[in-house]
Amino acid sequence: MQTTKPDRYSAGHRHFAPLLTILLAAMIFSFSGCDRKADEGQPLEAGITAPDFRAEDLTGMRYYLNALRGKPVLLTFFATWCEPCKAEIPLLTELARSHGDRVQIVCIVTDTENKEKARAIADALAVPYPMLMDDGEKIKQRYGVSVLPASFLIDSSGLVRSVYGALEEEDMKELRTAIEKLAAKP
Repeated sequence: MQTTKPDRYSAGHRHFAPLLTILLAAMIFSFSGCDRKADEGQPLEAGITAPDFRAEDLTGMRYYLNALRGKPVLLTFFATWCEPCKAEIPLLTELARSHGDRVQIVCIVTDTENKEKARAIADALAVPYPMLMDDGEKIKQRYGVSVLPASFLIDSSGLVRSVYGALEEEDMKELRTAIEKLAAKP
């Protein structure tokens, strides 16, 4: 008489494989931010000189990153379709109001085809800092941004000091402290 061992993946266990696959996919998606595609650029890290760029704001005024040297810069990347990006605006607005004398906040809008939508968001939320259009996503690529939102704290000499993903309320204390330290350096 031959005995067989019960199949470890019997009917009861077979239901777990698809559920596990769905759960794993949901976890990966939830940690991936808003970006729909990856760029080929490598993400910048702390200690690297921030690449200079030139871009126009929503009114057509031209900005150069190097022209902002002498004061720390918080460079943040934004898209109109990105909900976490929009959720950051009130936090960044408060930071601009409380620390605007110590840091220049600059927002890079990556979906330039939505300039009017970006302008409407800026107007509706009374954004107090410049929102620059990233024509062709060249700035995004130079900074190696593949997930939105992303922010770079750049010191007054142009070095990237910190890199952030989506900013939330609990990140703001750390960010304020970092800005105050950078602003205190001669």
